[in-house]
Amino acid sequence: AHGTGTPVGDAIEVDAINRVYGGKRTRPLLIGSVKAVVGHTEECAGLTGVLKTMLCLRYKTVPPQPNLGFINPNLDTCASKIVIPRTAQALVDPDSSKPVVCAVSSFGLSGTLAHIILEGEGQGICLQSASNGHEQVFILSSPSTQQLIFTMRRFISFSNSVGAHMASFNEVCRTSRSARDPLPYRRAWVARSWNEL
Repeated sequence: AHGTGTPVGDAIEVDAINRVYGGKRTRPLLIGSVKAVVGHTEECAGLTGVLKTMLCLRYKTVPPQPNLGFINPNLDTCASKIVIPRTAQALVDPDSSKPVVCAVSSFGLSGTLAHIILEGEGQGICLQSASNGHEQVFILSSPSTQQLIFTMRRFISFSNSVGAHMASFNEVCRTSRSARDPLPYRRAWVARSWNEL
């Protein structure tokens, strides 16, 4: 939610969210506002909400709403499925493989309104095994031989850590090929999975 922080503005926004997304929901409709964490970020207020939502999708968790004292009595949360989380909430239904969908609203001071829908992965998609079984090329490059050896050691350390199991094998390989500068000293591997690499 944008979260204007006013009794009337918040009530109108929550009512609109409930009318659009409440419907015949069986699970709670979790809402929160990043404003309570960072304040009003003026021109980039919407972007701040998008970043928070992307983190929620990435970690499949909605954090508790900080600084939440009492609920505005004008918010009709009882008659709806709307919940403002006081503790971290799982974002996915463990019995569903459907993708998670989140919405972000931003209301500008000049009357500009924006609403964006973001879709995450379904519960059935596991990042650590997100390999299509096809061979992938993984590349490391550095400005010197010594730096390449150092980079290889750092990557080995990463691949043995928890971090590697949170990352998609295909995405890490793609990033190594397309989002890194091709420096003079290079090493490439072909593999189908983290274990094979």
